[in-house]
Amino acid sequence: ELNWGPKTNLRYKEVVDKYYDYAKKKKVRLLEITKRSLTEFKAWLFDIKIHKNPYSNYTVMKHFRSLKGLLKWGKENGYKVHPESISFKANIQTIRKTVTFLNYDEIVRLATYEFPASKKYLDHVRDVFCFGCYTSLRHSDLCSLRKANVKGDIIEIVTQKTDDLLHIPLIPQAKAILEKYKDLPGDRALPVVSDQKSNTYIKEAAKLAGLSRDVVEVNMVGNERVDNVYKLYETISMHDARRSFVCNSLAFGIPANVVKACTGHADLNTMKPYIATSDTTVKKELKKWSSKPLRLRID
Repeated sequence: ELNWGPKTNLRYKEVVDKYYDYAKKKKVRLLEITKRSLTEFKAWLFDIKIHKNPYSNYTVMKHFRSLKGLLKWGKENGYKVHPESISFKANIQTIRKTVTFLNYDEIVRLATYEFPASKKYLDHVRDVFCFGCYTSLRHSDLCSLRKANVKGDIIEIVTQKTDDLLHIPLIPQAKAILEKYKDLPGDRALPVVSDQKSNTYIKEAAKLAGLSRDVVEVNMVGNERVDNVYKLYETISMHDARRSFVCNSLAFGIPANVVKACTGHADLNTMKPYIATSDTTVKKELKKWSSKPLRLRID
């Protein structure tokens, strides 16, 4: 009905399969899903005796959103759905997910790193990732980018996920990457590999380039707060290129509405998860406290 992609289908199938596991049967009528069963299902997801690695509150909330979506669809389409399940609230405390991105120095370090001769396959994924940092394009859009989409100093592309028509100006770094692959066979503009391979290779590339900044990930598991510390190269993914574009653009002082025009976000609220500020930006801005002109204005 809604032309779901493979990932969306997988997300809904995952929660249905988990509910079957909880119910210990492979057929559940929507009317059987009640306030009590949903409460028990929530407890089941958090049970460390059942799951060696219990789900974080963020993951459980995602499962409940998907499950409630299925129940609402059932009600709207004439299926018998228990009213308790529609009004059920999971009441799970969550913490905003850590946003990982590369600051400008890290982008430069990755972009200029010389990989060993035996690791030259990492050149391609690094270049594609950096192109995403310079243009905000998702991996799916980088994969579909054709030479015909490049019109002088502008990329004109209809996005895969949202069907938005974007006009993205090319900065010199992005143009240099396109020039590097101008003789790529066929009509593709960049040598993009699958999402899975790209995410694996970019972690390897980041580790070699020394992107080892600590990233603190805070989660809630039930009522317990769990802090995990990872290296940036352990958590980096291709989608971090898009986040890096947003975060660095805002740090450089580019207005949010201009950044939004490049990313294709519907409004500033939908861009919030991508917005974070690097330590260097905070230090630069807080220096204004000690700047003479500002002190004079305060006085």
